Amino acid sequence: VDANSGGDITGITNGTGISGGCASGTCTLSATLGTAIEKGEISNSGTLSFDWANSEVSDTLTIGASGSVSDSALSGNVSLLGTAIEKGEISNSGTLSFDWTDAEVANSLTNTGTLDGFNGSDFLRSNANDNLTAAIIVPGANRDEGIFGTYDSYKTQHIWSMGTAYRNSAAGTNFGGLYGLAYKHTNNTTGGTMAGGHQMVWAQAGTGTSAMGTNLWTSGTITSAGGSMSGMLTVTAAGTDITAQKINAVTVDPVYTIGGIHYATYMAGMTGVKEETTGVIRLQEQNATHSYVIDFNNLEQGSDVWLFAQTINIDGRAYIAEDGTVYRTTAEEIFDNMTVLLTPGFEGDVWYEKDVENKRITILADKSGEVSYRLTAPRLDWKSWSNYSEDDWEGLNLDKLLSSKQ
Repeated sequence: VDANSGGDITGITNGTGISGGCASGTCTLSATLGTAIEKGEISNSGTLSFDWANSEVSDTLTIGASGSVSDSALSGNVSLLGTAIEKGEISNSGTLSFDWTDAEVANSLTNTGTLDGFNGSDFLRSNANDNLTAAIIVPGANRDEGIFGTYDSYKTQHIWSMGTAYRNSAAGTNFGGLYGLAYKHTNNTTGGTMAGGHQMVWAQAGTGTSAMGTNLWTSGTITSAGGSMSGMLTVTAAGTDITAQKINAVTVDPVYTIGGIHYATYMAGMTGVKEETTGVIRLQEQNATHSYVIDFNNLEQGSDVWLFAQTINIDGRAYIAEDGTVYRTTAEEIFDNMTVLLTPGFEGDVWYEKDVENKRITILADKSGEVSYRLTAPRLDWKSWSNYSEDDWEGLNLDKLLSSKQ
């Protein structure tokens, strides 16, 4: 064996990424390659971006979105043939961008601009204002899901508003500048007790105007177009009125509190729609008679008798109902249906006389003294009210309450 055939290799020294080598004899060299992108690990088109050092590819590859080479530090022999990027084919740091087709690469590329195949613009953000362009539906099997607040009975909580500029207080101290719905409990004193307990409040410019909780509450007027209500309706605010065309009730009870005890003072019922007024007069002797004249043509405006005269339509003007029906009442009808009750404050006789033509009532007695009177007459719209109720409510049902036997 020729130990020296004239060659000029006297030894092998390994370089960067190579191990082994020797000064003589048989040598073994080992190459340390970077992490390869194998065929079948990516698909479709895009940008492959990664970092490396000293021409050795690192283990982390990041899929980008463009597809263009943007770093001049890359060497010119970069290639992606679907098999591998080998050590030594790229140098320094930068971005490796390339194009490919489905025929060249297999099926597992996921672009970082998407999530499960959807673009980022298809998702609602939780850290910025965003727009809802489709319905959010809770499945039937998840009826315990929804939008939840953070419970604190001493804080208010935003529920909904008419715009992003109209919000509840971020600290929950009050309703802020809210135009919309908010939660509160009476532990938070904003707006007072309102509907009581845990409640949902409608606010305008940060002021609660109505609420639904243990009770129903409003700072304005409750308007009903019909229907019925069971239970107790309480009006507590000073000076607040209940306005209605007609109220159905079994008993009307103005309650008085005296010495801490509540007392009932029931209102009397009456058949027909009527008005009443009462008064006390003093009969004086005039021309050997003892009399007093109530002249409906000459009354002090705003007095009880003047107001009574207006409500019974003493002038006999036509009454036009809401449905357009016109009702007319003559002076004769008014005086014929007016009752006059007199009670003398002395032992003697007292009586009255009606003067329809002059619209007067003269009270007479056989002596001077005090007389109390009560005048009752049909209200100006009495012809439009029947003794038959058109309501479904049965009120006091005498068929059930009274025995059929005498």
